[in-house]
Amino acid sequence: MDAVEAARSATLETRAMLEDYYGGPGVLRDSWLVDHRRKDHNFGLEDLRDKFARAIVWQDSFVVAAIGSSVTSGSRNCHYDTYLEQLRRTLGPLLEAAGARLEVRNAGQGGGCGDTYHNQVWCVRTLVGRDVDIVHYSWTYFEVGQKDPPQFHEMFYRWTLSMEGAPIPQLLYTTDCSRLSQADHSLLDTYAGYGVNVLCMERGLRKVGFPGREWGVVGDTLHETTRYGEHLPEDTPRRRSLGVVFRDWHPGPLLFQLTADALTYSYTDALLMALDAIALEPNPRSRWPNDRAARAPARLPEPQVCDAEFCDVEEPPHCLTYQKPTFGKSGIRRTASDEGWSEWVAAPVYDMPEAERALPECAHLDSCAGLVAQPGEDAGWLQFEVPKLEAGFVAVCCSHRACGERLIESGAEFRWNGVGEGLSTEVLWGGKCVRLNGVSAELPQTNEAADGESNVLGIRIPPLHRPLPAISHVIGL
Repeated sequence: MDAVEAARSATLETRAMLEDYYGGPGVLRDSWLVDHRRKDHNFGLEDLRDKFARAIVWQDSFVVAAIGSSVTSGSRNCHYDTYLEQLRRTLGPLLEAAGARLEVRNAGQGGGCGDTYHNQVWCVRTLVGRDVDIVHYSWTYFEVGQKDPPQFHEMFYRWTLSMEGAPIPQLLYTTDCSRLSQADHSLLDTYAGYGVNVLCMERGLRKVGFPGREWGVVGDTLHETTRYGEHLPEDTPRRRSLGVVFRDWHPGPLLFQLTADALTYSYTDALLMALDAIALEPNPRSRWPNDRAARAPARLPEPQVCDAEFCDVEEPPHCLTYQKPTFGKSGIRRTASDEGWSEWVAAPVYDMPEAERALPECAHLDSCAGLVAQPGEDAGWLQFEVPKLEAGFVAVCCSHRACGERLIESGAEFRWNGVGEGLSTEVLWGGKCVRLNGVSAELPQTNEAADGESNVLGIRIPPLHRPLPAISHVIGL
């Protein structure tokens, strides 16, 4: 119990530091849409308490992961300054004091591969892994002018909650969320009891006089640089860089610090509850077993805005993605019979202030990747084993926007369980992906898969003089 008391003391000290730093809890609390005093929020808090307790009792990892755009991956910034890395340094020591550890997994992707929420949300389980506790989603700018974000938000909520251990799904926006749709507010009313919430990076700051986004401005009305920037000499470019609120439409280190601090302050509500519960529990390992698979996925209400065909399912979609980084294992498997195909990985992108590019801690993690056929050669059939489907949905995505049309125009052939007749194609999501229509959710009587319990998807590209974009994703539900 010494570790529990040490962690409790460290947590209270960190909360006091944050309150002093922001002049009270207001900025931190106001960054969230669901008020911490709401009864349904407390239900979600109890679930988060149990997730912290499990990690502490078993001295295991507590995992916070994120899917999203270049905002999540940290474009325009040093990787060390992204919000997840700052969260690691602020919340992590508190878990370490209790004998556990914080692991952050940043599966955000920059714009080079043409990804949006439309295709990436289908891959949430593969992107973040099956052993996560909290999952973030952030695609602020891609949602502007679109009518379907609430549908995809609910898909994200439900698919995340249906994973092993029922991880808590949360949205992050770079704005004050003043334009969030009524449908999204209704979804919060439905799912807040599961821990669902929306963090709005500008919301708390706006209430203390922050004028709003201006590119390259240093200082957020409260501070001129990050806490770790305060230790640098005043005349250094790095210190000034750490005080940028918005690089452009991408947040800078100072706004990422507030994001990490608002997350830490909220999450430590549950961490303190966990530490108190452990101290009073005579058999903590019995109460909080370490088998995530033994914890049944959440029992969910009826879908509100997303298609029940996709949302009222037992488990999330299967997805194989070649993009980096990917933290989970896919249920879809590439077979070994396609030697004419090779894996391609895009060169690293040093998208950050020039003075920071040489710092080893600044290198970005994300890169586009996929499978390519050599120009002018018949690469043969590219084959994947796809687990049994619930909704009969299969899609193939490639490595930039509008490449779906090029894939079809090239004369690409598709087979499902060895049969091409009766199949048709449909370009989806800004041309990023191609859906294969006419797919049956039932397994065939004669099964070609090695395990005898999967479907087989075949793709063949005819010999071309100009290379096609890489195959980056295969999705099945």
